[in-house]
Amino acid sequence: MNIVMKSTLVMLVCLSLIPLATASVCGGFSSDLTVTETAGTSGPFGNVCVDLESPNTALVTFTAAPTYTFIDSSIADIQVNATSFTDAFVSDTTTSSPSAGSGNVNGYGVFNLTWDNGAASNHEDTFAFTVTNTGGTWGSASDVLTANGSGFDAAAHVLCLAGSGCDTSGEGGGPLTFFVAERAATSPVPEPRSYGVLLIGLTVFGIVSFRRRRLAD
Repeated sequence: MNIVMKSTLVMLVCLSLIPLATASVCGGFSSDLTVTETAGTSGPFGNVCVDLESPNTALVTFTAAPTYTFIDSSIADIQVNATSFTDAFVSDTTTSSPSAGSGNVNGYGVFNLTWDNGAASNHEDTFAFTVTNTGGTWGSASDVLTANGSGFDAAAHVLCLAGSGCDTSGEGGGPLTFFVAERAATSPVPEPRSYGVLLIGLTVFGIVSFRRRRLAD
């Protein structure tokens, strides 16, 4: 085996040990809440994780970013990809008693499942619930959410905490609160590791083809 091939194999082994860019504690579909219309703020503001527990039941968990928290009305909202479904609250940080509904969330359109935890004093670092598809099944966790009429599949109501840069930007110098959203994905983004492996594969193919042509001459 020549030096070029040995070096290529070493590079492939090293790349295989690089963690995937999208790896997280979420075992299913994971996406960040990054969209905001509020000046002076920047995301991600939180994460939405969808775990498929069965072909027709999914656990949805909203997790706030370290310098934000979820609060009040429209605290966690999604567009469920189902003709009919039921929902059930699972847990949150303050053990509140939220209520579910549907409706418009600020400038992000109408969602067919919205949650209200009833009080701005209830600050939730996590908010989890299940949705059960009563009109069919989902093939994967990424099938559970879909875009609403405005192109968003999830939204939330957040409050700025210390360290966010907007923790004293609200009325009277209090914490600022605003709505954020997650734009529905249109296509998967290739992993950096996949790019690297593909590039090396193409390089090896080119080297082998070149050597064969030289030997044939």
